[in-house]
Amino acid sequence: MAGKRKSVSQLKEVAALRLAGYSISAIAHKTNISPATITRLISKHHIEKGVVTASVIESAKEEFSASGGASEITQAVKSVLLDDIALYSSLRQAIAVNLEQVMSDDELEAGKKARAIAALSTSAIASQVLIRKTLDIDSVIPDADDLPTLTISELTADDILELQRDDVLTEDVEGLGLPLGSE
Repeated sequence: MAGKRKSVSQLKEVAALRLAGYSISAIAHKTNISPATITRLISKHHIEKGVVTASVIESAKEEFSASGGASEITQAVKSVLLDDIALYSSLRQAIAVNLEQVMSDDELEAGKKARAIAALSTSAIASQVLIRKTLDIDSVIPDADDLPTLTISELTADDILELQRDDVLTEDVEGLGLPLGSE
């Protein structure tokens, strides 16, 4: 069944997007024209992907930013990240539950148990890779100044008495063998 003819402005938009390097699926999404139609149009008019000059691309970027498209993309990326994080969390929970079941099943043959554990560990690694790539964790190198400083010091008897007066310590401290000092 033949569709509605495309307007000249639609053809120009398809051509401009393709010349700017957009994929057929991205053009289809942006223009609401089917990928098959876009493929026919770019073939018919010999439009090559990404052969536009830098000035045209810069102009398109400015127009895109002015139209608010950047905020739409940012929101879409945030949404995808949240979905990926939720998926990762669900995968980890399912892996933990299954691992617990496998480990506690005394009737499961050793070979099957080993295969199940290997499959679960592979799933855990794959889910870790998913979240690391999604959040680009490996490219983030923390600045040494941003890292917290851990200071360990021994509490004196006076420090413990002060904490007791502030009701920070409970009576359980005696069971831990900590010196309480005199009251």
